[in-house]
Amino acid sequence: MYWGEARFSLFFIFDFYRRLPVLLFLQMKRLLILLSFLLSSLTVLPAEELSPACTEAYNNILMLRFKKAETLLHTERNPASAPILAYLYNYISFLQLMIDEDEARFKQLAASKYQVYRALEAGNSESPWTLYTQAMTDMQWAALRLKFGGYTTAAIEINRAYRLLSANRKRFPDFLPNQTAEGIMQVLVGSVPENYRWVTRLLDMQGTVSDGMSTIQDVLESPGLSQRFPYLQTESLFLFTFISFNLGGEQTEGFEYVKNLLSLPIYKDLSGESPLLAYAAAVFQMHAGNNDEALAALSRSPSGPEYYPFHYMNYLNGLVRIQKLDAGASVWFLRYVNHYKGNSFIKSAYQRLAWIELLNGNLNGYRQSMLKAKVRGNALIDGDRQALNEAESGDMPSACLLKARLLFDGGYYPQVSQVLSGCNVQMLPSEKERLELYYRKARNEHQLGHIESAVLLYTNVIDEGSRQPWYYAANASLQLGLIYEMRGDKVKAETCFRRCLSLQYSEYRTGITQKARAGLSRLGAK
Repeated sequence: MYWGEARFSLFFIFDFYRRLPVLLFLQMKRLLILLSFLLSSLTVLPAEELSPACTEAYNNILMLRFKKAETLLHTERNPASAPILAYLYNYISFLQLMIDEDEARFKQLAASKYQVYRALEAGNSESPWTLYTQAMTDMQWAALRLKFGGYTTAAIEINRAYRLLSANRKRFPDFLPNQTAEGIMQVLVGSVPENYRWVTRLLDMQGTVSDGMSTIQDVLESPGLSQRFPYLQTESLFLFTFISFNLGGEQTEGFEYVKNLLSLPIYKDLSGESPLLAYAAAVFQMHAGNNDEALAALSRSPSGPEYYPFHYMNYLNGLVRIQKLDAGASVWFLRYVNHYKGNSFIKSAYQRLAWIELLNGNLNGYRQSMLKAKVRGNALIDGDRQALNEAESGDMPSACLLKARLLFDGGYYPQVSQVLSGCNVQMLPSEKERLELYYRKARNEHQLGHIESAVLLYTNVIDEGSRQPWYYAANASLQLGLIYEMRGDKVKAETCFRRCLSLQYSEYRTGITQKARAGLSRLGAK
């Protein structure tokens, strides 16, 4: 399991409901940060509006070759390119901050956002890029503020971006980059919890997850897309990829659409040129249970001194290897915790280092790594929260169940069956482990296509675990809802999704909740 000010002042709203932005945007934070690498990369300016130097610089930015991009931007002398220069320099800073999580640098650069904004406002008023780049700048900074806790300002920037994109659509209805950006907005608005929907209605912000995915898919299928906007196809696919596995689910049409696109040779070629695209392909394949495909995508990722350090790729390399029960995964996790200066996934990496020690029979090594998981990094995302919970509980996981979990996450379902067949319920001392055994069996039967068996096991997990503080019953409800949705039984699907949302637990809550809400959105449920 693993992201206005435009037509009227909103300050009185956000002041009066000063607590609301924290609650509301915490729910949107995971999705927005997952998408944050992409928000500005959609600004693929047509060749006729970019000088050769800016065009090449843009390409290098997408490839994380920032030094080369800055060298090219320094050579641009045309005064008309000033707004684009401001945007591209800001884009470099944005990606660096998202990759590094350097809060001190974020605070230093926050004031420059308004200088960039003034430069963009000075652009050609007859160009569709002028309002669009302003909106994307707001989206970039909203993503950064959410990462560093600035929820109220992020709320204002997201609302302003929504207004700017709407205004731009009215003036330039055929402008495809704007359509893709509005698709993002539809997804964000659609992921707002039901009990806060009155806020989006008050602000006249409309959209659903399914509408957003449909909008982006329409852009991908637009005739002449690669000729008119040669990079937008890749960027829209990048967006669609993350939305599909975070909010769509593996059994939806959008998920299958992306899986088919990723199999095309052109995408594999492009992912060999950009670490971001290799990252997108690898994460999608991991969520699809295609561990070997994820490893292949990571192996295609370019590296070298000309590329900006993207340490998260070390973490991903560790994940795909531990999901093959490869003890060599420890090398990659150690590279991540020793070189990455941010806080995300640090606890998760130490937890997996501990698991490797546990599976090797080194109980003392397990305890030492879990101690580091307790004190290093933060616990703002699901994986790190789960690692902290395990560290604080002191409960050592069952080696048998742990093997099954890792192999399942890698998509090695026949091997999971073999491991689970050796897990004797009498050997599991705790109620949590016994419930997890049935949960693991249900998930594996589901993936093997043994649907009736999975339904019975999911139902048992829900009956036994609904009153427990663990995530098993909630995800069982979610998965059962997806089964009924695929069968066309909307009534049972809605019941399952709503039961999922009603349960009380903490582990992986953000991801499970978002997928359940997305399921209700697809069903058209209120």
